Amino acid sequence: MRAHHVVIPVLRNQRRPMSNMRDVNIAFACTALTYLLIGILFAVFFPNAPFCTQQVFLDNFSFDNLAVFNIRVMLAIQFIARFPLRAYLLRVRTLQNVLGFTHISQPAIFIFNCITTLAWILISQHAARPADFIRYVGATTGLVTQIILPLACQLMFLRQNLLLSYRTMAGYGLLVLAGVAVLAGQFTGV
Repeated sequence: MRAHHVVIPVLRNQRRPMSNMRDVNIAFACTALTYLLIGILFAVFFPNAPFCTQQVFLDNFSFDNLAVFNIRVMLAIQFIARFPLRAYLLRVRTLQNVLGFTHISQPAIFIFNCITTLAWILISQHAARPADFIRYVGATTGLVTQIILPLACQLMFLRQNLLLSYRTMAGYGLLVLAGVAVLAGQFTGV
């Protein structure tokens, strides 16, 4: 869902919009394969017991490890490269949802990016444990974007076509309860 949310504003003004479906599918496949590969490698090669992980994953390894140093450098490059895309996405979505348009002047873009950067810096400084903050935000947005909104759309479709039944509603209600339980588990440390 996040890949789709990022890709759509970028692809909106491209020359060949007939390639959008292909490009979105490629983004989904790359994202899924990346998470799958990282999860498998983590499960197979992680040196500590899974319950001994630190808030920042790379803190589990010694600082004199050359591979860890290289990974930190690559992550820094990744953050530097992704910042303009994230700033663009945030600006376009905010302006589109709040003001109804997306094109603004260069000085306004600069001011918006400064405010965004300041907000991110303040959040990172005042969030005592950044992994907890990311976990809470991820669980909350996951519940809304991956469970509640798709199910609400499906329920509306079924209702409009007179196909909605109590059994379907109960099944979807169980899915929402499972999502809420996962979200609650993030806050309780389960």
